[in-house]
Amino acid sequence: MRKVKIIVDSTSDLGKEVYEKHDIEIVPIYVILGDNTYKDYYEMDTTKMFAYTAETGIYPKTAAASPLWIHKVFKKYYDQGYDILYTGISSKLSSTFSIAKTAARDIDPNEERIFLLDSENLSTGVGLLVLKMIKYRDQGLSAKEIRDKVLEFVPHVKTQFTLNTFEYMQKGGRCSAVVRYAAAVFRFKPVLKVTNGLLQVVRKPIGFKRSINSMLLDAENAFKTADQDAIFVTYSSYGDWVDYLVDELKKIGYKNVYTTLAGATICTHCGPQCVGILYIDKE
Repeated sequence: MRKVKIIVDSTSDLGKEVYEKHDIEIVPIYVILGDNTYKDYYEMDTTKMFAYTAETGIYPKTAAASPLWIHKVFKKYYDQGYDILYTGISSKLSSTFSIAKTAARDIDPNEERIFLLDSENLSTGVGLLVLKMIKYRDQGLSAKEIRDKVLEFVPHVKTQFTLNTFEYMQKGGRCSAVVRYAAAVFRFKPVLKVTNGLLQVVRKPIGFKRSINSMLLDAENAFKTADQDAIFVTYSSYGDWVDYLVDELKKIGYKNVYTTLAGATICTHCGPQCVGILYIDKE
């Protein structure tokens, strides 16, 4: 059986240490700041991006991964004798997955050695699936077997987050100026979740703390059926709300609670002081 190479785009937000430890190849999404374009993960990070916007007033934008980059990466490992397993941000949120599919079919038209999985998710919602891929790869499963097993988890990934500002999301075209204005006037801090690969507002609590607590309540209700391998608190800028969520999740009974800083691609749309809880609910 051939070796398996896991390739993911830069939105999975697991962090450099995890990627390097588990030999994961990263395909960068592009972050646009003014007249300059940067490769997420390799050339741009969240701290630099927010600092640029604070200094210039220019908001970031994103662009899909380069077709040439994806094709070259796939071809490189294909020629080295690997079977390839790829995932990334939901196909409904970016054209990157479609680009990967085109490259895969060009290199492997019979779909025998390059296997793609649409996460229907973002950030560490993708990361949770990548951790499952790593687990099954290390157990010796084939790329196709891994793809098929991880595919079963896709509808069970629970991704929720709350925003403190709509500025970035509106500038990135993810919400209207009317919604941003209403949020500012009425002080609601919406809780968004990923449903069938798309973002959806599920609640509009008044105040950031209430939004956070509403996400905690969902995690508490899911505890008995939640996968205990990992639960993530993913944030765009650090604050005491991160420690609060970690402490409360541990009180509920979650043992493997991890924190991650969201990358520049995700933070382009969510802005600072965004925080989410992400886990797999097996029910």
